[in-house]
Amino acid sequence: NCPQWTAFQGIDIIRVYVSDQNDFSTSLSAGAWYEPLMAELSQHPFDIVHFQHMTGSVAPTLAKELLKLKKHKFFLTLHDGNILCEQNHFMLPNNNICDGPSSGQKCAECWLERHQINENHDALSALSSGMEKRLALMRAITVEMDGIIVPTHFLRTRMENHHFSLRNVIQRPLGLMFHYG
Repeated sequence: NCPQWTAFQGIDIIRVYVSDQNDFSTSLSAGAWYEPLMAELSQHPFDIVHFQHMTGSVAPTLAKELLKLKKHKFFLTLHDGNILCEQNHFMLPNNNICDGPSSGQKCAECWLERHQINENHDALSALSSGMEKRLALMRAITVEMDGIIVPTHFLRTRMENHHFSLRNVIQRPLGLMFHYG
């Protein structure tokens, strides 16, 4: 999807919908929207750039590139634990809760088991390295953001336990309201 201009309550907004990817390993290319979006962001003064999430590889890669511009304020809303766990929810293949990414190898072993891929040294080594790089990228991106909205104490604590900077973290619920009656 190419960038689309719209207005919301008198505010001009450019939106980009990145196709939903179920797995970070299948979303390594940015797509047709990347160059037009970069052109729009380079040519227009935006007050803020907001990332709805960091799912897949496209959003973190885009954020890394945009943060280099130093032209805008950047915010991120976290809806889940994707910045720490590529599957979002800290569940191990045996349905136990994971305490988070203590090592790239731990995450690689989980990924291989979930996808029922027989573990061999080369695959484990490559995937472990990739998981370490992914986590380092997430730390580098989040520390540069002007604000990160984290919906729960649980996620904030997980970030802190895994060496994410909390200097720009704002703990707020996502604003979903349910009315019963």
